Amino acid sequence: MGPLLAGLMPEDSIVSDEATTSSLLVSPFALQAKPHDWLALCGGSIGQGLPLAVGASLAKPDRPVITLHGDGGAMYTVQALWTQARENLNITNIIFSNRSYEILKIELDRVQAIETGVITGLSGLANDAPTANGSPCPIDPPQSANQSCGFA
Repeated sequence: MGPLLAGLMPEDSIVSDEATTSSLLVSPFALQAKPHDWLALCGGSIGQGLPLAVGASLAKPDRPVITLHGDGGAMYTVQALWTQARENLNITNIIFSNRSYEILKIELDRVQAIETGVITGLSGLANDAPTANGSPCPIDPPQSANQSCGFA
């Protein structure tokens, strides 16, 4: 995918990259592409790629925009596709079919989580998290959080 995109990308393209895990196979090849601008995800947010492409296209209507997006993150702002069509924007969307929130799997692995909601190896961190009213709430698996905080 990387060599293909680099070879076909028009000069002065704007790339909106929110395919954090999938674009690892694409972005290194961008160095070999014609001159372009690359708008990358920062801060770990999910769902900004499609609306970012809309903004880029509205700001620079004479330049083609290419969106690289994971399928999980695209679900957060899928309504941007309607805006792209309605405004007849020059945007090509490439949505990678990961069939998962792959970035969440990577992040859970980084903290050595055994399964979603159960995190191990966090020695040194506080055992209690404050609730909205300031009282501590023990950090427990999601199925028991309501009981632990007295909400059940």
